[in-house]
Amino acid sequence: MDCSSFDGQLAVATPRIAELAKAFVCVRVTDLRTLDLARYRFDFDLTFAALTADAAGRVLHRYGGRDAKDAESFLSLTSFERFLEASQKSFAADDATRGPAPASPRRTIAQSKSFAKRDARERMDCVHCHMINEFEFKDAVDAKRWRPEQKWNWPDLARLGLEVECDDQQKIAWVEAGGPAARAGVRPGQSILRAGGRPIATRADLQAVLHPLPAGATKLELQVELELALRDSDGTQTVTLALPDGWKACDAREYAWRAFKWSLEPGPGFGGKPLDAEEKRKLGLPREAWAMRVGYLVTWGDKPAAGKSAQAAGLRQGDIVTAVAGKNDFSGEDHFQAWFRFTQKTGSKVDVEVLRDGKRQKLQMKVVE
Repeated sequence: MDCSSFDGQLAVATPRIAELAKAFVCVRVTDLRTLDLARYRFDFDLTFAALTADAAGRVLHRYGGRDAKDAESFLSLTSFERFLEASQKSFAADDATRGPAPASPRRTIAQSKSFAKRDARERMDCVHCHMINEFEFKDAVDAKRWRPEQKWNWPDLARLGLEVECDDQQKIAWVEAGGPAARAGVRPGQSILRAGGRPIATRADLQAVLHPLPAGATKLELQVELELALRDSDGTQTVTLALPDGWKACDAREYAWRAFKWSLEPGPGFGGKPLDAEEKRKLGLPREAWAMRVGYLVTWGDKPAAGKSAQAAGLRQGDIVTAVAGKNDFSGEDHFQAWFRFTQKTGSKVDVEVLRDGKRQKLQMKVVE
């Protein structure tokens, strides 16, 4: 299970983490049914996240994050120690630096109309993090207030043209040549202290600043700590990043890990496990090419149309799909599912190449929602 390794490490912790934790009332949340969503927001696609807050409900710092390669790529005991240390410092600071206490009335997932309908039909014993995105998305679609750019939630730092270190998540690890950060004069080795006026201690803190920004052209101020050789009186510099229109967007491969992709439409209505090298060898397929054995067609549930369309095109469970729209370089099913939703348009037709009983066939499927 994603993040099980880090979760296990954190359960036994280290003497330093155990000591730091004494300053907090520690709560482990495994069911989000009663979580106050008006106050405690984080990247709900993650399988591990931590927040610290004061007694008024003001979030001090957030922890948790990943890249497309690994669910634990930005989780470490060292960075978690730094997260707790930064939270203690922020708590000790003057209340004014933390901003006003949240005024929003308490809001839980039970107030979601789509969730309430599902829960009444079939009681949900446990509300997982990714379900928050799913039901909030359904509510937005039903209320006709969903906008396509909203799928770019909790943008990755690569959208700024930079990345931070895992153990010290204030320190910039690399800067992309020609990217927004580089154009603003940001350099590797500098530490990010504030973004958009908010204190930054972790990668998740910076993503929390990026999340509500508009997807169109905008600007972001970063306060960075300069390297020793370049420091002035206070050792900091404020730079402005110019983010172009569409800056939040990423490709399907990078987005593939997100569970939220399953909510997006149109979907292909089918899926399954990619073939391994030995399976491809036996079928005479190139080792480097993607191929997927159809394990299911979604002809059931709330939205069976896509699966029925695939079925009507002639696709069967057990078929080997070797290409869709001529593309066969997917890294796995998640990548394929995200790519289909990003690139295919409702009402269009798409070619699906299959291998069945040793014979190649080309099916044409209508894309539906």
